[in-house]
Amino acid sequence: MDRLKALTVFVRVAAAGGISAGARELGMTPQAASKQVAALEALLNVRLFQRSTHHIALTAEGERLLAQCRGAVGELETALRTLDDDRAHAVGTIRVAAPYSLARRFLAPLLGEFCDRQPGVTAELIVSDDMADIVEQRIDIAVRTGNLPDSGLIARRVADLQLVVCAAPAYLRRHGEPQTIDALRDHRCTAFLYPRTGKPFPWEFLVDGRVDTQQVHPFIATNDIDAELDIVLSGAAIGQFFGYSVHAHVREGRLVPLLTKHATSRYGLYLCMPQRTHLPLRSRLLMDFLAARLGAHPELAPLPLAEAPA
Repeated sequence: MDRLKALTVFVRVAAAGGISAGARELGMTPQAASKQVAALEALLNVRLFQRSTHHIALTAEGERLLAQCRGAVGELETALRTLDDDRAHAVGTIRVAAPYSLARRFLAPLLGEFCDRQPGVTAELIVSDDMADIVEQRIDIAVRTGNLPDSGLIARRVADLQLVVCAAPAYLRRHGEPQTIDALRDHRCTAFLYPRTGKPFPWEFLVDGRVDTQQVHPFIATNDIDAELDIVLSGAAIGQFFGYSVHAHVREGRLVPLLTKHATSRYGLYLCMPQRTHLPLRSRLLMDFLAARLGAHPELAPLPLAEAPA
């Protein structure tokens, strides 16, 4: 027996003043409503209604039960209607997680635009280079880079991410340009430190059609991508970055791509969520909006390395 359903039928029948009227409000047959009430009376071992041929009236026990549960059943029905509205309309707060390198450059302006388009939606942007536990932190959509492990998440790949080795013209004037991967041993290189382990992120190159990873010996290492980029822009060292971090700098001549035939694109930009079913409309709309806008963003497109300034 569904006790909650039986209580709901009891409250509606009592408020309507009859089995037939209560059943119509609930969209069920009088026979089904009468059966629910009878089952509740049998469960509680009390008579809730006095019945005659044409009328019903609450007993004293029925009056007490109605007084105790009418408010709770009404609040529950309101809560369920609210959830139905949330699924049918874009309302409520949506939590988005993104790494620092993407949050300010892409996510912050796009979330602002999305909330302008959907005035019933508010957003929380959680910025961290740690891989957030989507379920534990109640994240609706997480923006992630790399090669995702089989984590059970629903993931949509929206862009391929190019890894590009770059240096400032000032560095190349002082130290020359490495012509081979092995020549990097004689140059100053930066490294990005994994947030959780503190170990340097290896550089990777396309060699004879396969990806080869190499651990550089960093001249300077940091756990902040923007700080690493500033070091390279200053002319102090060579660095390897995702294309979106250096796109504008290459275009405007502040950085020069190096070893371009060895650039890789095996990593991706992903939008992740914990489940596919029963998603509120706000999550579905934001997922589609971000996929379209990020997938078409010019700074997430591959760098035209053959045409890059030298």
